[in-house]
Amino acid sequence: MSLDKNIAINKRKEIYQSYYTEEDYEKVMIKLPDIIKEASIKSAEMLEPTIIEKKEVMNIIRDFIRKKHRKIYGGTAVNELLKQKNPEDAIYDEFNFSDIEFYSPTPVPDLVELCNTLYDKGYKYVQGREAQHEETYTISVNFEVYCDISYVPTRVYNGIKVIDIDGINYVDPHFMWIDYLRMFNNPVTANWRWEKSFKRNFILLKNYPPEYYNKNIQISEMNQEFKGYIQRIKKEFIIEKSNNNILINGFDAYNFFMLHAANDKKVDQMARTVYGKNNVMNLTCNIPYLDLVSVDYSNTVKNLYNYLKGIVKVPEKLEISEYFPLFQFTNYSSMISYNGIIITKITEGNGFCIPMIRVNSGLIYVSYQYLLMTFLIDKFRAHLDQDKTMYFNYSIAISNLIKARNIFLDTKKLTVVDNSVFREFKISCIGTTTSQLRLSKLRMLERKQKDKNIQFTYTPEQFFKQSEESQHKFDPFKHFFRNTSGNKITNMKNMRFKLDNQGELIDNINEIDYTTENDSESKTTENDSESKTTENDSESKTTENDSESKTTEIEMDSNSQ
Repeated sequence: MSLDKNIAINKRKEIYQSYYTEEDYEKVMIKLPDIIKEASIKSAEMLEPTIIEKKEVMNIIRDFIRKKHRKIYGGTAVNELLKQKNPEDAIYDEFNFSDIEFYSPTPVPDLVELCNTLYDKGYKYVQGREAQHEETYTISVNFEVYCDISYVPTRVYNGIKVIDIDGINYVDPHFMWIDYLRMFNNPVTANWRWEKSFKRNFILLKNYPPEYYNKNIQISEMNQEFKGYIQRIKKEFIIEKSNNNILINGFDAYNFFMLHAANDKKVDQMARTVYGKNNVMNLTCNIPYLDLVSVDYSNTVKNLYNYLKGIVKVPEKLEISEYFPLFQFTNYSSMISYNGIIITKITEGNGFCIPMIRVNSGLIYVSYQYLLMTFLIDKFRAHLDQDKTMYFNYSIAISNLIKARNIFLDTKKLTVVDNSVFREFKISCIGTTTSQLRLSKLRMLERKQKDKNIQFTYTPEQFFKQSEESQHKFDPFKHFFRNTSGNKITNMKNMRFKLDNQGELIDNINEIDYTTENDSESKTTENDSESKTTENDSESKTTENDSESKTTEIEMDSNSQ
């Protein structure tokens, strides 16, 4: 018998059998979450750091926050606020919890004090360092991250409303709503966070819904001369010059959405979209000025100023006022006024890809979610400025935006993600942006090239091994931060747009660095006599009395900057 025939005779026919049934799959998928939870509890009890150590460290951090009247935001705040309303909606349990994120006007001194406390209590590998996000710091113990501390200018910090639970301040849900909207309005670099963030935002707004107003917005009608200037800016400066870097925001955009909801036939339609009839009442209002966002900020301000010089009656009466960024919420902004009356506000959109709606006329409006975010921020700014009229105007506008959207979508039998002018999570955007990780790497590279410390790190064990002389040289209060107070810029050295005696712009934009550590809030001039609300106030040197956490809805602490 040949070898080939022998192999053929001995070859066994392959037979297969099932390992899982469909029923097995279904039962596993039902029971697996509970099994995983049980396994994670086992891990927490066995692995270092153990759950006991984690809880001890968390309690020390909470005691510090309670003593210092700091303000907790993020997942921990969401969890505690939900527990107050409906414990079943809580997102964490005793074995599964988040690191604690809190705001502070003095993050570096807080980091040092908290690290020293943990080190003195005998915990291993205590370290504080700069986080990926600028002006945020992370504390870890035994290689486990426990908290993030984010810098907030004193003026802004004092204005953040809180809910007190067991002596700890948790940031108001509608202030946190701004952060969620910032994520939803960042389709390029934050889309990976949308699913988890939307779930949390949904639960939070379900338990803490936005307030409903049934009042009229109180904004005086501008005169015909200024109406003409605004119409010419839109027609001649934006449309005819194809300024595709400019988006319309504010109350002009608000009217755009209201007219769409009311099915006004004269409203500029979203490109390739036609709406039918609905019964939404007309909720439009007067606009205080033309509110613009530009992703080419410097050129837009310069060109728009020069354009206005050519159309106003007395060019010498044109002025530009500039404002610092407001916290993490806005970049720089400028207002161009004529004869003391504001014609237009331009906010810097550089570094962001802004969701937009392009209409048939050639104008570009910010998206619905972006406008909602803008009004929440402007409402907070009005709160800081103690401007009650505008505070309630923005409150009413937010209420109207939600009301009009809900009626429109219900009438059209649409959802918030269907294609309409009110669509959320828009991908179409204008501008260029960069991920936080890349920005962090670029900051470190820039510091290295300037022979600066690449990343601030504080380790108590190493610090206390130094000589007393070296220890005394370290002053955490001398850590400077950029001015993000939102205040008007009054110091010439910080101005981007300077006018000569003839009202001509001095083209020195590229000579000033606006984003380095040297543009700090703690540097003051000898002749500075303004001590309350100018950019020269030291934001980095604050006392405990300077960080009172309790504020009323409108009233501001008298110690705020």
